[in-house]
Amino acid sequence: MKHQFLMLLAATCLLILAPVAFASGASSIRDRQVDAAIVRPDEETVSEAYVYLLGRLLMLNQERADIERGDRSYNRFIFEPLKAGSEAAGEIALHTAWIAVDDHIPVIIEIPKIDGRRFSVLIMDEWGSEIANINPQTFPLKPSGTFALVKAGSNVKVPNDATRIMLHSDKARLLGAIKVSGDPAQAEAIRRLMTIKTLFKPALAQKRAQRPTKAPILDNQTLIGATIFDNVELIIGDTLDVASNAAAMQEKARQVARYVMSSAGARQDVAATLLQVISGFQAYAKKSCGDKVALWFDGRCSCSNANWCRAAGNYSRFIERADTPLAR
Repeated sequence: MKHQFLMLLAATCLLILAPVAFASGASSIRDRQVDAAIVRPDEETVSEAYVYLLGRLLMLNQERADIERGDRSYNRFIFEPLKAGSEAAGEIALHTAWIAVDDHIPVIIEIPKIDGRRFSVLIMDEWGSEIANINPQTFPLKPSGTFALVKAGSNVKVPNDATRIMLHSDKARLLGAIKVSGDPAQAEAIRRLMTIKTLFKPALAQKRAQRPTKAPILDNQTLIGATIFDNVELIIGDTLDVASNAAAMQEKARQVARYVMSSAGARQDVAATLLQVISGFQAYAKKSCGDKVALWFDGRCSCSNANWCRAAGNYSRFIERADTPLAR
């Protein structure tokens, strides 16, 4: 009887202590998981994550600058001032626009017939990836005429003669470029023939267009340091990135962000690494995107790393257009 009582007492103690032991074990597991999540990323990871986020941040800053200096208007061309006709043959007449569509409102682009000079109408998504590049080489069957830009997944009606181009989201950036070829007056006249219009209550497109996210402002020369990792979810969650490596790059960015926010020392560590990354990226962009004609007409830079290539193109256009006065 005494033996049975002792057995019962021992079992009771185990039942009382088990939850405590289990909780302690669970806590230990959670602690190990947290410790495992906060690891020091190597320099390559920091570099790739930074350049990836920078590419989108450049587009956000460019959109905000363009909308503010263009009277906060979407679906409206901004014409850059022409340079003197005596300058190099590589100069271009440039006009840009931010496109805003929705499920019911498409945007119609009219491109006039252009003979004897190079031109391009490049349409990019909000990350800087090319959607379409309308020119005689890529659209040989229809390099001019009517084109309808529509929101992804929208079945909105468009004119019968319009070529439908589906965007990756509800916004896009348009870059129009015409080679001056020593005749600025004619180039100016041609580019002014290109038009943008919205069908079906165009005022609503302006009203419904989501304004640029209030992301950190970039300096043209120093760009941004470790602070970029304080805004990871804002930057990557603002709009879909359709690049094939987007998920992998976003996880790298989150990994670096966890490390940066883990301690002041970790932040200083990444900040020191970024001094070299930023200078290297700027030199890379200058070298890879040094041909300004190719940059605007072809929409891409001569590099093998898709992540760096996209960001370098965004950066080169950002620098090229910084502080440029508005031409109506």
